[in-house]
Amino acid sequence: MKGSCSSETLRNQRGQALAFATLFLVAVLLVMLTMYSVGQLAIEKMRLQDTADAAAYSAALEQARDYNFSAYTNRAMIANQVAVAQIVGMTSWARNYADVFSTLTPQVEWMAQGVVADVMWTPEVEILGPIADGLKSFMDAYGPVSVGIMNVLIDGLGFGQQVFHYGTALTVAQTLGVLNQVASDIYNMTGFDISGLTNIISDPSYDIIQKNDPDAHLSNLGVAAFVYNTVNWLGFTKQYDPTASGGTGDGTSPNDNRFAHVAVDSMDGFYKQRTQPYVPFPWPLPSVFADPTYIVGGPMVYGFTMLLFHNGGTELKNDNKTWSAMDVTSFFGLVTVPIYIPPFGPFLNLPILPWLIPPLGSGAGGAAQVGSSSNLSASGNNFDDSTDAYSKAYSANGLAAAEQEGKGAGSTMGLAVPSSSGGLRKYYDIKDTAQATDADHHSDVAPAIVIEVVKPSSSLLTASAAPLNIGKNTTPDAATKAAVASGGLHNPLLDSNGNASLDVGDGTASNVMKALSKAEAYFSRPPKLWPRDSNKETEYGSLYNPYWQARLVSNDLTEQGLSLAFQGLLTGTPVPSWAQ
Repeated sequence: MKGSCSSETLRNQRGQALAFATLFLVAVLLVMLTMYSVGQLAIEKMRLQDTADAAAYSAALEQARDYNFSAYTNRAMIANQVAVAQIVGMTSWARNYADVFSTLTPQVEWMAQGVVADVMWTPEVEILGPIADGLKSFMDAYGPVSVGIMNVLIDGLGFGQQVFHYGTALTVAQTLGVLNQVASDIYNMTGFDISGLTNIISDPSYDIIQKNDPDAHLSNLGVAAFVYNTVNWLGFTKQYDPTASGGTGDGTSPNDNRFAHVAVDSMDGFYKQRTQPYVPFPWPLPSVFADPTYIVGGPMVYGFTMLLFHNGGTELKNDNKTWSAMDVTSFFGLVTVPIYIPPFGPFLNLPILPWLIPPLGSGAGGAAQVGSSSNLSASGNNFDDSTDAYSKAYSANGLAAAEQEGKGAGSTMGLAVPSSSGGLRKYYDIKDTAQATDADHHSDVAPAIVIEVVKPSSSLLTASAAPLNIGKNTTPDAATKAAVASGGLHNPLLDSNGNASLDVGDGTASNVMKALSKAEAYFSRPPKLWPRDSNKETEYGSLYNPYWQARLVSNDLTEQGLSLAFQGLLTGTPVPSWAQ
């Protein structure tokens, strides 16, 4: 009896463990599905964040390249302006040099007498005179052509700056897929397809977001952030016209003279001061000194010392429209005066010291200009006052300078270029060019660009998504519903209505996953590669040195708050296949 009862009891208890195991397996399955989904969500989130970072960094890098392009082209424009100014100076110098032999030397050659003069004066004049004429003819013929070519290059560089600058805004939009997203939203709202137009303006194949994750796209909040950044970015720099009137081209504004100062400071000594040692060779030699055969004897008046004094320089007129050069040369010398010594009667031809003979007749001069016709004068120059104009030509060689001023500089140089074309051109620089202090006007950080990228939850690879489709909350067919309701179908994965009950969900708000990122272009001179003097360790932002780089930065609380506030409202619609 005991055995029979025990056997019956065991038979009644059979299957209880199966129910417990089934419940346990369901719980384990839920944990496994949750772990799988969480892992997939983490992977997708990292992938989406990488996509947003790549897009933001690429956009900031494009903007940094624009600043560096402006810096390189500014340098190229300055180099060409230096070349123009040097050609103007060389033309003026060559004209003056030729005039020395054609005008000044014949006036004083009567003083070059004796053996010493035959060695130190006459041969040099006969040899160098034709050379001077050849230099003048060469500069008169090819100087204007060279200036014209360089002015065309300068204009081309300035135009290239403008095209590249606005083209960068389009490139950033293309990088972020802005136009693709706008076209997608218009299509989904109105059914109107403008992809043909947007694809002409922007190549969708360069969309960094789509390249990294085809299921992701820029949110509408991201589009709004792009517009906001573009406005600020365009306002960070400015195109300056140094020759404009109304206070922006009169030489008094730091913005106008900033380019002019850089150009003038890039010149060599020949530009600024052609007096010493940049004199028309071979002067100050030859200098004719006393010939012993003429000291004692008959009365003679001849050149004891003969010197040609030269002054010359190039100026940028204070309207920044004209490069102007002037060179002048005058003669100074010591002559002998015969002194009779009685009773024997010989003469001593002694120099009168320290008498300097003033210029005899006309001095020699030369001048040249590029740009708007401007009078040669001691005033009206950009950086020199009247005492320093044209390397002190007016203060040290005034008679010759005044004579050359009356003659003028002749026709402006620059063939195939309008006569008014010359001087400085339009260029880009940062807008805030005020003198930097320890705290202000650094201009070394450009406006940051904020990126928000979204991805629909339907594309996330969770357990309930394709291809697994485990426990997905789908509507069952009628037969399944009837079987569950009648008790004929016992499936722990279905609820009492026949719906799947193991869909753990993806936890995304508004059925999208989002990622924020932020990047900026910044100016930084690498101190190890290009060290500066110890008292000039810091260099602030400008468009003269190509030290602009890109970096990722953290989103601030305002940007994060806006992203949360517009959750699900400004996510936009996925970019359709026709726009990809």
